[in-house]
Amino acid sequence: MTIKNFLKNPLNVLISVLCLFIIVYFGILIFNEVRPKSYNEQVMHCLELGSNERAQACINILHK
Repeated sequence: MTIKNFLKNPLNVLISVLCLFIIVYFGILIFNEVRPKSYNEQVMHCLELGSNERAQACINILHK
């Protein structure tokens, strides 16, 4: 099967484009999880911990 024959079928093109979008979407999600978090993102995570003591302890650790 050549590329020309492959592109003649609209279903093949649709599936190929859909797969490409899915790969890009998950690639972006993985990149966002792997990259180092900024200081502000780390502080926001600390504030999600619940109690004031836990949040303050977490923020103190970040300052060190």
